[in-house]
Amino acid sequence: MRNLAVASALVLCAVTLRAGVIPELGGAADAVLTAATDDSLLDEQLGRLSFVSALFPEATLVFGEAGNATLAEPVSGGMVVHAWSAAEPYMAWRTASAEVKASAGGEVIGVYHGDGGERLVQVMGNDGLACLYGNLGQVMVQTGDAVQAGDALGILMPGTDCVFEVRRNGVSVDPALYLGQL
Repeated sequence: MRNLAVASALVLCAVTLRAGVIPELGGAADAVLTAATDDSLLDEQLGRLSFVSALFPEATLVFGEAGNATLAEPVSGGMVVHAWSAAEPYMAWRTASAEVKASAGGEVIGVYHGDGGERLVQVMGNDGLACLYGNLGQVMVQTGDAVQAGDALGILMPGTDCVFEVRRNGVSVDPALYLGQL
């Protein structure tokens, strides 16, 4: 639905520009249409128009595809209470279930101590995505363990939300792109 709305808005803008409502921008519609339909601008690996993502990184939320990777939510029956942003690059779920599960298969590459007794688990997925699970009070895995999607990683600290970060090549990316929650 979001893609349809954005596409409709772009078509309306192009039609308005072509109609000559703003004479100084008459050639802009042709330039936009040429750029959008030029096959050399397609980035097949990412499945999006590379010129759009270069100009507007947020556009990947609408036009981009995450690739082949799909992640499961780390908790069941949870409600998202914090959405990813560049300033705060993680998602958080509030849930009655305290068990945190692996979102994808891979290898546990780290079990860390955080503030106030918090434990964190990092799993490097078979697809190259690294997932970091936070606010754990108890951990059920250790570094070097192989896990499958759905395997228990730990138990949340009482009264805390499940914090989840996804990284590709060391850079934090929006987990929603991989969770299908757009």
